[in-house]
Formats: sequence, structure tokens, C-alpha cells
Amino acid sequence: MKNVGTLSELRTQLKGDRLHAPSHFVKAAMDRVEKTISVISERTGFPVHLNPTRFRYTLGTNLAREGRGEFVIAEALDHSDTQNAGVYVKNIPEIVERIDKAVAMQLAPIAQAFQGVLIVSESHAKRGNDPSSRISNGVVGLGSCGSFGFCGALAPIACYTCNHFQPWLNGPHEAVLDGLIKERDRVLEQTEDRKIASVKRV
Repeated sequence: MKNVGTLSELRTQLKGDRLHAPSHFVKAAMDRVEKTISVISERTGFPVHLNPTRFRYTLGTNLAREGRGEFVIAEALDHSDTQNAGVYVKNIPEIVERIDKAVAMQLAPIAQAFQGVLIVSESHAKRGNDPSSRISNGVVGLGSCGSFGFCGALAPIACYTCNHFQPWLNGPHEAVLDGLIKERDRVLEQTEDRKIASVKRV
């Protein structure tokens, strides 16, 4: 700062890295903050260790959660390109769940169509004239069962994996998917075990 005599000289210096604090100054400052605030981690129960990498990762992740693109994240983190900014966008659970749901709803009708079981309405079902073949969620109909035998499976969830199930094109299948996702999230929250949650979902 001794070499900065005017405001224009200060502005010139600020364009480069000359006035930036060395990394060991930043680390020392963060160590002082860590001791002063003593934040306890909810996950481990121990004090949170502060470091510049953690702050950068948090900033990038929060920007991704807000829906910012790779260019904005790269600019905020002072990256020269977007090569590493994509990691923040790809890894957050909220985006993964949105993609899961969007892809599932797009692919489910296509998969059913390829299996040859997607039907326009109940009248097109194999047992369309048999009211006992209706599969519902307790409120509205979802499809028809094409099997003439006894079935002890838990309808309607188990029906979606059965080749006898004939889902109606206009059935509220997205509501069933939403229910499964909520149940998976509930199990995951209670058990904190992703494997159990995924088994429960299936």
C-alpha cells in the first residue's frame, strides 16, 4: 500500500494480484475465525474445520442449487474455463432427483408401449368388461389387470413391474411416482441409508 499514492494507482493495482493476501495469511485468518465461532457439525458432532476449499465448494454448490449455469459458477470461482464448474451442477442431489423424475415420466409410457401393454382406455383392456380387473390407487383407476389367475401382490405399486398390468394412457401415473419418491425420501431421512431407501422404492 505504500506504493499507492492516488486512487487511479489503487485501481490499477486492484486489477492484478499484487494486493491480494498470500495464502498463508488467508489460512491464518480462517484458523482465527474457526476458533472464535466454533461451529459444530450436525453430521459429526465435532467443530467444523474451515478451509478455502470448503468455502469454494459451498459457493459452487449453492450457485448450482439456485439454478446457475456453468459459466456463472466458473466466473464466481475465478476459473479460466468451465471444465471444472460442471462438477457442481452434476453432483447436487436436488438436480439428480429432478432428472430421475423427468426421465422416469418420459420413459415409462415408452417402455410400456414397447412391451405392448399400454392401452388407451379400460375398454381396450384384455378384461375390459370385468370390473374386478380394475387397478386403482384407492381413489381413481390406473389400469387393468390382464391376468385371469389369483394375485396376492400389493396393488397398485407391484402392478407397475408386472407384465399383466395394462396401464391406462390417461391414468394418474405421475401421482403414483410422486408417492414413491416421497416414501423413498421418508425412509432415507429415517434410516440415512440410501440402499434401504432404494430397495423400499422398488
